[in-house]
Amino acid sequence: MRRIRFHSAGWLLALCIAAALPAAHAQSVGSAFTYQGELRAAGSPANAAYDFQFRLFNSAGGATQVGPTLTLAGVSVINGLFSVPLDFGPAQFAGDAQWLEISVRPATGGAFETLVPRTAVTPTPYALGAVAALANSVTGTSIVDGSVQAGDLAAGAVGTTQINAAQVQRRINGTCAALQGVQSIGQDGTVVCGTFGSGTITGVTAGTGLAGGGTTGSVTLGIAAGGVGSTQINPAQVQARVTGTCAAGQYVREVNQNGTVVCGTDATGTSGWSLTGNAGTNPATNFIGTTDAQAFVVRTANARSLRIEPSSPTFGTPALPITTNTIGGSHANNVTPGVRGATIAGGGVPTGDSDPDNLDEAPNQVTDHYGTVGGGYANRAGDNAGTIADRPWATVGGGVRNAASGIVSTVGGGGNNAASGIVSTVAGGISNTASGTQSTVGGGIGNVASGIVSTVGGGESNTASGIRSTVSGGFDNCAGGDGSWAGGSRAKVRPGTAAAGGACFGVSLGLADTGDAGTFVWADSQIASFVSTGSNQFLVRAAGGIYLGTDSPVSIPAGRFINTSTGAHLTTGGTWTNASSRALKTAFEAIDAGDVLSRLLALPLTRWQYRGSPAEGVHLGPIAEDFHAAFGLGADGRAISTVDASGVALAAIQGLNAKLESERDALSERVERLDAENAALRARLEAIEARLGSPR
Repeated sequence: MRRIRFHSAGWLLALCIAAALPAAHAQSVGSAFTYQGELRAAGSPANAAYDFQFRLFNSAGGATQVGPTLTLAGVSVINGLFSVPLDFGPAQFAGDAQWLEISVRPATGGAFETLVPRTAVTPTPYALGAVAALANSVTGTSIVDGSVQAGDLAAGAVGTTQINAAQVQRRINGTCAALQGVQSIGQDGTVVCGTFGSGTITGVTAGTGLAGGGTTGSVTLGIAAGGVGSTQINPAQVQARVTGTCAAGQYVREVNQNGTVVCGTDATGTSGWSLTGNAGTNPATNFIGTTDAQAFVVRTANARSLRIEPSSPTFGTPALPITTNTIGGSHANNVTPGVRGATIAGGGVPTGDSDPDNLDEAPNQVTDHYGTVGGGYANRAGDNAGTIADRPWATVGGGVRNAASGIVSTVGGGGNNAASGIVSTVAGGISNTASGTQSTVGGGIGNVASGIVSTVGGGESNTASGIRSTVSGGFDNCAGGDGSWAGGSRAKVRPGTAAAGGACFGVSLGLADTGDAGTFVWADSQIASFVSTGSNQFLVRAAGGIYLGTDSPVSIPAGRFINTSTGAHLTTGGTWTNASSRALKTAFEAIDAGDVLSRLLALPLTRWQYRGSPAEGVHLGPIAEDFHAAFGLGADGRAISTVDASGVALAAIQGLNAKLESERDALSERVERLDAENAALRARLEAIEARLGSPR
């Protein structure tokens, strides 16, 4: 007996462990032992009822519990002392060291408080005596299968005293006389003997199930047909006829000796996967597939219609394929050996005249890693050249004879389309090509997007060969310059280098490498090509005229090349006409034409050039700020409209005319006065001449 004190949060516990002593007679002592302790609360002996919990652990501080948790409620503690029986079962004390952990709380409730440290469970004198088995104490139920081996017993250690005669046969020591045989053997090894009979066999009769026999000569016995039944067979060696059956949805799990069966039910309630659905499955153990490196194949009409095959390399432990190839549709569809992550969802037909309604039959194929073909036939994801890793992630959605051969390239559908540029796309249509990096063809027929990040929206026989060039659609248009746009019919933006084909073939060249960069060309349906002549141009060919408006209906009267909703227009002869109807004007004010003339005469006029366009030469005229200051016309002082310039000029002409008329009237009056004066002088002269008699 050992006493140990525990202290935790005001509790003080002195423990005393004592094993139950054996009785004087030979009886099994059981596995319980008495536990005694002293409990103090706040330093004083406890006097109340307490709840205790007891646990065994395999170490002084570890977390591995051994055996059950014992909870004893309402244990009386008197003057700090208590005693309780503990039974963790016989299996817990097989010789391994154990530590006892105690938790306590008042019986009135609250949380258990675990006391520390744990205490080691030490052996008692009676436990030391358990190394020797007591007489008749070891029975068949006391020995665990395989627990007692030859090395565990000393030579000759087990004798008649140790064995249970009702279960273990004592050594046979009885014998029988000559012509006698052993009839039975007693528990103590003695035997009961019997005497054999004597005589002569006069005949052998075949009994039930036997054939043959006789009364003279050599006789033989054999088994008659059907003579061996359940009575004759040894069920430990010969299987009785199987007569048991299992209900629907079950399977035979075991066949017994007597022919009965033990039935089992799988996870779905049926034998195999149900055709009407399954429930209660575990995907870790219930699945359709293979557990080795072989492909999983589904057949339709005995032809392969789906193949899921593992692809190398492997990853992890145990080693598993990093992905699989899925090949659906025709059995002729194929993935190039070594390719991984490939998908052929369906479609495809054998090469040759295999389809009764269509031509150019061929299977679908994936030739590079992670390629995908959705359906159709004769489609390919990958370039089928070089290595299987140089054109990965290509996709063909469907259609016929399409090829996505660029890295991350896509052909959505259609026929005979090719997306060969890196990250290039052909959405559909017929015989379109996206060969530039990140190029796109939306659809149509015979279109080519060969420039980097170039686009052809659709139409027919269009080419976008410049970098970031665009053809919106139409027919035979060429966007050859970098960042250029072409649309309509036969609109041509000159490329920087000669084109090998398409709508840019034969077009004159613009600036080397870039072509006519930034140029916009739209052309109408005329048969002739409409070709740009430089970079950053905005060119429109419209034989029917051009209309610029807000929300009014389109109207291009005869004789007008550009017409607007405001009434201003450019005639087909080249004259610009401003809108000037009285119906379009308001806030009329009279003007002083003379004042306008005087202001105009004071307006500075100079020769000058535009900063941004020196090539257009020298101009003559006023500055907008001076014009605005002089006349207050227009919205601000940054521009002079032709209407205002014309109005000032007309007003000045009127002012000048009025001034000239005023001066003419004054001159006329002076002339008349001078004429009168001249006539008077003439008359006086004539009078003088008459007086003098002198001829004129």
